[in-house]
Amino acid sequence: MPCFAPCLFWWYSYPMKRRKYPIGIQDFAGLRTEGFVYVDKTPLIRRLVQEGRPYFLSRPRRFGKSLLLSTLKAYFEGKRELFEEIAGEPARFSKVSIFSELNQLIDISMDRNYASLCGITEEELADYFSADIKALAEENGMSFDQAMGETRKRYNGYHFAQESEGVYNPFSILNTLGSKQFRYYWFATGTPTFLVKALTKLNFDPRSFKDRISISGESVMDYRFDNGDPFPVLYQAGYLTIKDYNRDTGIYTLGFPNGEVEYGFLRELLPAYTPWVNGSRQGLYIGNFIQDLDNRDIDSLMNRLRSLFSGIPYPLNPQNEYHYQTLLYLVFTMMGEFAQAEAASAAGRSDMVVIRKDRIYVFEFKLAGRGTAEDALRQIDEKGYLLPYSAEGKRLVKVGVQFDRKKRTIGKWIAEEGRG
Repeated sequence: MPCFAPCLFWWYSYPMKRRKYPIGIQDFAGLRTEGFVYVDKTPLIRRLVQEGRPYFLSRPRRFGKSLLLSTLKAYFEGKRELFEEIAGEPARFSKVSIFSELNQLIDISMDRNYASLCGITEEELADYFSADIKALAEENGMSFDQAMGETRKRYNGYHFAQESEGVYNPFSILNTLGSKQFRYYWFATGTPTFLVKALTKLNFDPRSFKDRISISGESVMDYRFDNGDPFPVLYQAGYLTIKDYNRDTGIYTLGFPNGEVEYGFLRELLPAYTPWVNGSRQGLYIGNFIQDLDNRDIDSLMNRLRSLFSGIPYPLNPQNEYHYQTLLYLVFTMMGEFAQAEAASAAGRSDMVVIRKDRIYVFEFKLAGRGTAEDALRQIDEKGYLLPYSAEGKRLVKVGVQFDRKKRTIGKWIAEEGRG
């Protein structure tokens, strides 16, 4: 008989005027009898039962641990009335010990056959929730395709096996469809405080997330919290997911699954570099940065950055340059899809690119003693950092910035119109 570690289950729709989303519902019988939406995963349950082995399955929080166990219980108890109109046909099993042979568990956490057992696939989202996506689009002044794209960008992207189908975070999807608002639902239910501390203790460069993390197949399934390597735990907890796999080397590439997780995780990292900017003030700061750019007010933006950096207790020198570069990366990356940290061109990488409605800003930063604001502008021109954006049809603005070592913050800056 299969034995599972927790993992969630999904929804099938009853015909009803107002749909009921099973947010926080842990009882399968209540879900079915009270008319909640249910995406049918019972074919996968039946397959597990037919194979008849004790299994272990790991998934991130809020992917449905308790509801899955409740579904399995109803399935094994043969409660056929709960499975009417869905594919699974339960049979009653009695006096079977689920704890037999636990020392021989088969870990299916990275088995492609069960990669979509928890979560909602793209196909399931379209099949079960098209009307809901349409309502979400109307509420937010979007087309159906735009709403799908925004949903996909924010909540899709979990891959639990190599070359597997991606799945959406069900908790975030259901909350989004229920409230008709795009928010950071999953991340609001828990924060990775101990993981952030582990990363800062290791002096980990968050910019590495942009290039993604390489990890061996043995390490990615290491469930221990005390082995000194935070990345397997970040994967198990749902903050990283599989982005690629090299069959020849057995190396996995990990990265953020989606925009919700990326924004939320970097938001948690920011206070480690600027302790005085707490969570309640971060949103205000980031929103003001974006507003300054939309108002074409570079001076206001740079003064805000100057204030942000002035709170850092570290001396500004080549040894601590990493700390300041990391803070810039975090601030600009939190601006969302419009900011690209260390954007590549044919001749190298600019420090920062921000794309807005009618303008594209390219930033280059220099540490005093290594270059001036004028040198930064010259580098933008000589290395052709504007060239990739010349066909965008938007005004190009180049911004050269120098850090002041004595004041431990931004010193001089120059902004000029540029040409691609």
